[in-house]
Amino acid sequence: MSGKRVSIPVQFGLIAAGAEVLFILGTYWAGPKVFVGGIAFLSYLIAIVFAVAAVMVKKKANGGSIAFQEAVKTSFIVFVMALAMRVLFPWLLVNYIDPHFRDQLIPEMVAQAEKGYRRFGVAEDRIQEQVESLKKEPFPLGSMLTGLAWSYIVFFFVSLLIGSIVKRKPGAGGPERA
Repeated sequence: MSGKRVSIPVQFGLIAAGAEVLFILGTYWAGPKVFVGGIAFLSYLIAIVFAVAAVMVKKKANGGSIAFQEAVKTSFIVFVMALAMRVLFPWLLVNYIDPHFRDQLIPEMVAQAEKGYRRFGVAEDRIQEQVESLKKEPFPLGSMLTGLAWSYIVFFFVSLLIGSIVKRKPGAGGPERA
């Protein structure tokens, strides 16, 4: 066995990715309403919790200090891995593992989309256009990857926030910020 260890960010990223899979499986087993419902957004908390934990473990491993850049890098690596799983696993699940489930999801997705569009005052013809597009291809990989890219941008800013909160220079006096 090699003496080289997996880095803290990668360890936590893998654990977070695994937790995302378990969460997605839980929503899958709960049914279509839950799978596409608001509870699905709780999976973002999984990524955040593991990113913060990784930064704190890295900080402790560094003797109680961590540079801003190192904290940002650590948390963002966790986010990249967790969010990739959050997007790719459901895509695999509904397109290859259980395509029948995808067919069960379509009515739920259409109902939610119509409700959301109406809430924002979208024109009826535009709503119908979007609904037809959703019925044709409910989980297009291109759109999902675009969403993943936007998530990476948003969560880079979350990484900046985490880094600014937990950073502590070596030998800095005063109470530790955590």
